[in-house]
Amino acid sequence: MNINFFPQKTTNILNDMFLPIQKREGFVHGENVNIPVYAYRYIGVKKDTDEYEKDLYNLDKGLYVFGELYLRITKALPHIFREDITCKVQSLWDKLNLETGEMLPSIDLFRQSDLFFENDIARNSTIEWLHYVLCMYKKNSQTANATILKNMCIKLSNWIYEFIPKLFSRFDMNFINTNDVYNPKVLFYGDIKEHEVYFLIFLSKIGVDVIYINQESDIKCISIDKINEYIYLKVLPETVAITGFPAYVPPTVNIVQGPEVYRFEKSYEELAKLSSSTVMIQVFDSSEQIIGTGSGVIIGEDGVIVTNYHVISGGLYYSVLFEGLEKNDINYETYSVLNTNRKKDLAFLKIHVSKIPVPLRKQSDIVRGQRVVAIGSPLGLMNTFSEGIISGIRKSEKYDYIQTTAPISPGSSGGALLNLYGELIGVTAAHFIDGQNINVAVPAKYILELLEQRQTIINREIINDYSIYKFQDTQITFDCIFSSLYDNYYKIAFYQCRKDSNDLVELIKNPTFCIALEEYYIMSIQNIAAKYGFSRYEVELGARNTMFSFSHARGKLIKKRMDIYT
Repeated sequence: MNINFFPQKTTNILNDMFLPIQKREGFVHGENVNIPVYAYRYIGVKKDTDEYEKDLYNLDKGLYVFGELYLRITKALPHIFREDITCKVQSLWDKLNLETGEMLPSIDLFRQSDLFFENDIARNSTIEWLHYVLCMYKKNSQTANATILKNMCIKLSNWIYEFIPKLFSRFDMNFINTNDVYNPKVLFYGDIKEHEVYFLIFLSKIGVDVIYINQESDIKCISIDKINEYIYLKVLPETVAITGFPAYVPPTVNIVQGPEVYRFEKSYEELAKLSSSTVMIQVFDSSEQIIGTGSGVIIGEDGVIVTNYHVISGGLYYSVLFEGLEKNDINYETYSVLNTNRKKDLAFLKIHVSKIPVPLRKQSDIVRGQRVVAIGSPLGLMNTFSEGIISGIRKSEKYDYIQTTAPISPGSSGGALLNLYGELIGVTAAHFIDGQNINVAVPAKYILELLEQRQTIINREIINDYSIYKFQDTQITFDCIFSSLYDNYYKIAFYQCRKDSNDLVELIKNPTFCIALEEYYIMSIQNIAAKYGFSRYEVELGARNTMFSFSHARGKLIKKRMDIYT
């Protein structure tokens, strides 16, 4: 297979960076494979600087999904020194001096060296384009001599060894045409040095999408790529002094790893303040009737709530009430269940809110006799605070559980069991053991296990990144309902939040809105599928009596339709 990467122009680089290789104009698959690559300088800012910053934030947020396929650079590339690389380059130049006396080794001498990787395709491509870039540098630099060229080769080679294996770790050169394949991405932001420009050109030549962003000027690139031959140019109408990059920061869970010097026990008054991060959960059926209540604990700053599985079981949707509201005041409503573990009686709900999470205690250092407090809503009494001790750490073949004297009643299930440092050590579960009314809690270690499950990570990412859709001045918020038949087959429903007042039935009468909505979600789920490797999925988008659906298998959309039910 002969693979050729070539630069491809686009009118919308911020969107087209996310196109899979097979969907790009100019892609050819066969014995000779032509792969279009985007390499752009994005210089200046929009007149609306808030919109410009939002564009960069969304670009970074979207590229974040690609994991190791994405490298964001917002400051000068580090000086990297590997002795083995330096010795190999020195050996190459020593051989050059003996054979020709030229300033730069020929491509044949490079190929004879053991400078790069074992894989033939990667090695040949790396050697070819490193030599090409060094020739460019030699041609453009009036002061270049053999020593300067050798030092340039050492610097570029060290960067290649540092970054290329990671960027190409999940990129299969021997891809099949029926699968969506995404190439690596590099974003470079801010002022750039001469050697870094050559490195970006090198990256684009070996198949990496490159976007260089500078709010002020493009002087360094212009001096090297005078006619925009290697990295195309997109100029925005305004310029400003360089500011910090508006990077996307993924939400976190506050996990306490082990003993720290500055951990102090809290007073009961201080512990009681953690009630602001514990909630009452009301469970509704399809007739919008309450069929049960329970408690929950905020464990993620992005609105992840842990509760018991038996609390949410049988519900269609859930309301989440925070302290300070009356029982009938519904604060948040959600259809979204991130993940569950029935055997260990755990479930994660997700709401669209940012809250301070209760820190999770990772280390299993709970002991019999240890003082604890419980916060829950027994019998609908919001965030009742009680104290007790650990009665025992019980073990069975299937799971461990914590027995406590802290009172736990119906409605308390899903609440917080805290140590005196204010760390979550368990989730209270009155009916955890075969329906017996005994004061027990599910240990925090099982919460961490569920958080780290692949399904939780994927579902959380989908909700955080794609549940809000913006069209002109309209913003629609969706909840997500998930099911997975097996590892590579996913079902996802984006269902409009009950509190969202937009009329989707009216909006879809606008063809522009309809097409934009479809394209956004088709592309978004393709990105997630590529990152996590599920090859078949079904997606629905809807609200009330309107549903747009599509399914994807073997790299192709196999069903796509819009239904309106009356």
